[in-house]
Amino acid sequence: MYVAFMIITTRGTNFFEFDGDIFQKMDVLNLINGRRPVVWFDHTQHRKMYLYDDAMKKAVKLFAEKYGSRDNNTPFRLRKFMNRLGENEPFYMFRMEHSLIHVTQLQIVHAVYQLMAVRLGEQEDELWNKVKDDMATFFNDYEINTLGPVKYLAGEDSKERVCRFCGMSIVDGATFNHKSHAIPEALGNKTLFCNEECDSCNKRLAPIEDSLSAYLEIRRSLCDITGKKGKNSVAGQNFVFDSKTHQLLLDEKARVDDEGDRIRVRLDGRVTFTLQGLYKALAKIIIDLVDNSKLFHFRNTISWINGNLCAKEFPPIKQLYCDTVHKQPILELFIRKDEYNTDVGPYCFANLHVCDLVLQYVVPFVDVDYGKMKSAALIHPYEKKMGTTLAIYNWKSEWLDSGDTTQRTAWTDLEYSKSDLKPTKRKANISRNLKMMPPKWETDTVSFPMFSPLNVVASRLLRCRLSNINKNAKVTREWLHDTSNNMVCNLIVNEKESKVLVDIQIELCNTDNTEHLLDMCVTKEYHIKKLSDVLFKEPNGPLSMQKIFTYYITAQALAHLNSHLKFVHPLFDVSIIDLEMICEHYNCQFGHWKG
Repeated sequence: MYVAFMIITTRGTNFFEFDGDIFQKMDVLNLINGRRPVVWFDHTQHRKMYLYDDAMKKAVKLFAEKYGSRDNNTPFRLRKFMNRLGENEPFYMFRMEHSLIHVTQLQIVHAVYQLMAVRLGEQEDELWNKVKDDMATFFNDYEINTLGPVKYLAGEDSKERVCRFCGMSIVDGATFNHKSHAIPEALGNKTLFCNEECDSCNKRLAPIEDSLSAYLEIRRSLCDITGKKGKNSVAGQNFVFDSKTHQLLLDEKARVDDEGDRIRVRLDGRVTFTLQGLYKALAKIIIDLVDNSKLFHFRNTISWINGNLCAKEFPPIKQLYCDTVHKQPILELFIRKDEYNTDVGPYCFANLHVCDLVLQYVVPFVDVDYGKMKSAALIHPYEKKMGTTLAIYNWKSEWLDSGDTTQRTAWTDLEYSKSDLKPTKRKANISRNLKMMPPKWETDTVSFPMFSPLNVVASRLLRCRLSNINKNAKVTREWLHDTSNNMVCNLIVNEKESKVLVDIQIELCNTDNTEHLLDMCVTKEYHIKKLSDVLFKEPNGPLSMQKIFTYYITAQALAHLNSHLKFVHPLFDVSIIDLEMICEHYNCQFGHWKG
């Protein structure tokens, strides 16, 4: 037997589970049931509102001191969460074990509005009655699934299952031997899995998931999240955090701001990622967990995750800073009930509650959105509606540019009360610690000499052609502005002959892949004076190529395509395709061209 409950406040919601000895469970039940509630939610026996008065505060403190330890920190989490409440502030406690576990998002929102009303001295449903119609509209427009509190395996577990990302089955040679976490286990995920992600795709798409882990690397350690290998210590550019002792060691160069009785410290991470990579990782979570009966609407999203589709505009990610730490990530998945009514809002969006953040995002490239949800401007009219279930908390928020492909590292600010700080006799050797956790080896981290076109001895165009031209497409400037590109890009290096071959294949279509315009391909060979001036192969590592050189040869290849395009579609200029985007799609390898 275990005891579990959800605490709902106007500041946030948290889930606590106790499965220790019988005495701890009895004291937990006494903590819940040993006082008279203010009110019962919907007259339900196991859902009660209490006031956080001195007696309750003392009881929580004694409970934490009695049962809390390094191996059992749930009592400490409970005390920390409850201590955020003000004197005599109301809160709800919902029992959550066994048959009591089903709680809807609408019930939580309703409960929060009741708490707000009681704090203001009004009848518990005074505020709720003013907003319930808007809430009802939202919940009528969207199907809502809250995933994470209990174990959930998406997709079929059978010999007939098909991988959601490559379309292969066991008959085609796909294997499904490894457990596929829909959210990285490093972020505390122990309950959300996908049965329909094959072993090959699970391995191939791991770098995408790494972007989410890198983004949250500092926060997951500070939030005491238990990952695959337990609780992780983390080293950044200016700090080391020991997860076992909870000791933070700062480099002398770390930025520390004195704010009177408090200090603020900025921690800078080391592992690089891009916001575009973060967005792909978030979208992949949806593909892993959405019901497979709706999966066909996301075929273009899957193509984008696989690296075969790109665009210039994306809807942004909204990041909210909450008062709750989520040891297990929770995904609130919203699906539009009327598939074809875009006036309601985006077909699919989600709130991912992870660490101490909520990341809200629209899933891109959904066919029944018809390209109407692809940018910040187009999403703006629906922002308030999308935030319906979160607005009650008044959390600080900001927007992230999900189309940004700039390499960056994560950072976070910590704020401490000076009275809480304890000096340490331990001397921090920050450089030694950092060397134990080097950053991932990234493209163009090698110091190359300055690139000059004179490094190219000779070049020759091997092919440049357009095919599968849709002569029925009505091509206007507006149509061309609303395009996406399915790409296959290869760089083949011939070390023996000191040559580099660039091969680009592009399918041009509208954003939602519902109308094809044409296919184009270009292949060009470059003879390089000194190959080591433009590329480097680390022993047992990846190929690094000088970015300026890559941009140079890519721009030349696109210029050849332009010269052909102007006779077919004079309005279209292939140079609108982002060079950096193409260069990110390159598959680099050593070998000989067999064209």
